Amino acid sequence: MKPKPLAIEIRGEIVSSNWDETKAEIIDRIQSLVYDLRTDADFAEAEENVKGLKKVENDILTAKEYALDQARDVQALFDNLDEVSGQARDARLKLGKQIKDRKEAMRQQIVNIALDSIVGTTPNRYAAEITAAIKGKRDLAKMKEAAEEAAAEINGRIMAVRMIVTEYTEAHGEEIGHDLHKLDAMTTDEVNVEMERRVERKKIAEERAIRAKEEEERRKKDLNKLNDAVPAPVAPVETPQTTTGGDFTLNARETAEQELKRFTASARDVLWHIKPVRESLVHEENKAKVGKLVDAINAAWSAFTKGGAA
Repeated sequence: MKPKPLAIEIRGEIVSSNWDETKAEIIDRIQSLVYDLRTDADFAEAEENVKGLKKVENDILTAKEYALDQARDVQALFDNLDEVSGQARDARLKLGKQIKDRKEAMRQQIVNIALDSIVGTTPNRYAAEITAAIKGKRDLAKMKEAAEEAAAEINGRIMAVRMIVTEYTEAHGEEIGHDLHKLDAMTTDEVNVEMERRVERKKIAEERAIRAKEEEERRKKDLNKLNDAVPAPVAPVETPQTTTGGDFTLNARETAEQELKRFTASARDVLWHIKPVRESLVHEENKAKVGKLVDAINAAWSAFTKGGAA
């Protein structure tokens, strides 16, 4: 909006006036008034002066009104100027706000379009970066160009990261790249370090699993050895009875072989109860100690039974 230049010319000078002379005369007459009234003449003159002062007041008011009538056109012009100036101000503020609001809306639209072009599951994390890229750009075309360039640069970074992740997952398993949305936000150097860490962690976990499996197999073998070394309990030997024959009493004592058989049976019964207790152990250090004990018992039992136990 470019209105025509405003041109106003007003003459603010007084064309003609005898005010200065009249003013001096009025003041002289006011100053010469007599307020100490004594005679009829004094009263008569005072009454005449009152009428004269009244006329002076009326004459001044009339002259003033006449002068104001001549200035009313100027005042009307001033009022019109103020009115139009106010309208221009209101329109300026309204339009300025609209410009600001619409630019912000279109700026956000440009950012959103750029974010939509970014690969990955969480593109909104790059909103600040896109916004910074268009900062300072005054026209929409330059904003759009800057946003597109920033989005392309971000996509380039993401694709470089994903190539690294793909190399690692193909070599070491998909599970080490399960959180791709987090890896996308890393630099190539950061993702290399992270994937190496995950590969090492997976290797350690696999080694632990192998050791645990081997330990379980060894434990089962130990239990089997113990089971083989400790036969099932046998029936206890009957208590010897005293027999009587004729005129004398015969005390039926155990033989050495019978006594050893009775001891062996009792020992088997005691060793048989070791198995469930050992299987209930959970601490590795205790398992190791008991394993050594079982090995020693197996060796001792083997030597004992070879020495003549039935």
